[in-house]
Amino acid sequence: MASYNDFQDSKNPVKAYIAEDDNEIGRTADGGEPNQHEKSTLRIVSDRIPLAAWLVCVVETAERFTYYTLSGPFQNYMQNPYGNKLNPGALGLGQANASSISYGFMFWMYLTPMIAAYIADSYLGRLRTINIGAGLYLCGLTILFITSLPFSLERGAGLGGFITSLFLIGTGAGFIKANVGIMIFEQYTETKQKVSTLKSGERVIVDPQTTISNIYMIFYNVLCLGCLSGIPATYIEHRVGFWAAFLVPFCVFWIAVITLLLGRKTYVQRVPEPVVGKAFTIFRIAIKNGFNMDAARPSFQAEHGGTDVITWDDKFVTELKRSLYACKVFIPQPIAWLCYLQAVNNLVSQAGTMERHGLPNDVLYNFTLIIEIVLIQVFRTMLYPLLRKWHVGIGPIRRITAGFIAGTLAIAWAAIVQKIIYSAGPCYNSPLTCDASEDGTVPNRVHVMLQFPSYVLFALSEIGFAITASEYAYTKAPKGMKGIIGSINYLTVAVASLLGMAISRTAVDPGLTWLYTSLAVVYFVVTALFWYFCRGYDKLEDELFDLDNEDNASNT
Repeated sequence: MASYNDFQDSKNPVKAYIAEDDNEIGRTADGGEPNQHEKSTLRIVSDRIPLAAWLVCVVETAERFTYYTLSGPFQNYMQNPYGNKLNPGALGLGQANASSISYGFMFWMYLTPMIAAYIADSYLGRLRTINIGAGLYLCGLTILFITSLPFSLERGAGLGGFITSLFLIGTGAGFIKANVGIMIFEQYTETKQKVSTLKSGERVIVDPQTTISNIYMIFYNVLCLGCLSGIPATYIEHRVGFWAAFLVPFCVFWIAVITLLLGRKTYVQRVPEPVVGKAFTIFRIAIKNGFNMDAARPSFQAEHGGTDVITWDDKFVTELKRSLYACKVFIPQPIAWLCYLQAVNNLVSQAGTMERHGLPNDVLYNFTLIIEIVLIQVFRTMLYPLLRKWHVGIGPIRRITAGFIAGTLAIAWAAIVQKIIYSAGPCYNSPLTCDASEDGTVPNRVHVMLQFPSYVLFALSEIGFAITASEYAYTKAPKGMKGIIGSINYLTVAVASLLGMAISRTAVDPGLTWLYTSLAVVYFVVTALFWYFCRGYDKLEDELFDLDNEDNASNT
């Protein structure tokens, strides 16, 4: 039995009473912050998701539906010639050129978020920047549809229209991507843990950090539903034509536009603040003082008689230091994305050399999305809550490392499949090009479902590293630089696309087995180095858990 006096010297004193049951020591009223005893005994749960966050989900889901309806047929549209008998096509650029353009498009789409984030964080705000992106997106969709019509393709307008539309769509998607993910987090404004009693009578801790993780997993899950549009798009491409496959996303994208207009008075919007210039000034002072960022603190300047003009407080310097520390986890991600992007282009081409029994060669990638939808729900509603209940650490470094391991296995399996294809007739090392038929369109005798393990592993990989990295970037960024820090995460995809362009010329038969094997080896080495240098971050995260909650209060 304990008394009220036992709690008078605690760090966070709460109203307590003499308890008959030691499990009820220091009970905090609903809505209050939990004490240390409750933190160690009560289950941590997510808060409710606000309506405004669901509206943002609708916007991004419509955009992802649009993007995947477009990008699903892209490889065939670029690679195969117009009128191809085995696989539909339009531009006839070949696999290497098609992969290069695909990587270039990805590079541009993931580079523009840096520009858009700077504009949104400092000047226009997120909603206005997203609206600009939506307008550019619509212009690109219009051009793509018109130039994909048989009339346009037969008169040579396909390539010019395609490149123009890729530029506009990539810019628009980048402007939306840089801000929608941050905007959905900003709709949740709670910043401190609180005790709550469920309808079942169980007392739990409602945790903002867990809620942020839950929001992003829901967000990603809903996005995957939109991404499934690639399945009907591939069949429309085969049965009707590319123009019909590109008309569908043009119509669907208007859902995003209408939702933006209807919800403009509902969204929580942060007032833009030009803090990027402050950050660069802090970096300049740090470099001048031997890379010591503490030298930029007003308290340090006052103590040491500094002459620099200071327009920030000590807390901003602390937040900036934490952001730079957190950005270290982004360093290995270009390799992770480079391997993942093989599923978007080269594995589509690989499927085209296999026996598909009526399946389009570009439909299998969508299995990744279906698997992700199922696994995200399992992780969010079952696995993660169970691990939290058992107080098992599931910090970001552990999740990212697990994702890297799954990705390594995925690309290694792709190498094995490619070896099997080269070992099978009738064309062996030269699929689709031997004299087995008049037009050289007979695939090697390997069933396309042999690719399935790669797609399962790629789904696990994306859940592990991609979702976690976006969440990590948001929670560690200063309030005026969330878009910029989040866009550094997207920049890793741009770097991966540049690497992809560099290796795309090696994506030709009979060297594809060595390409996938080399990527698997590099990925394994990067994963091992990441774990070795970052394995202590999760422990540090646990130790700074309470401090992060306080920091997030000022970041929201």
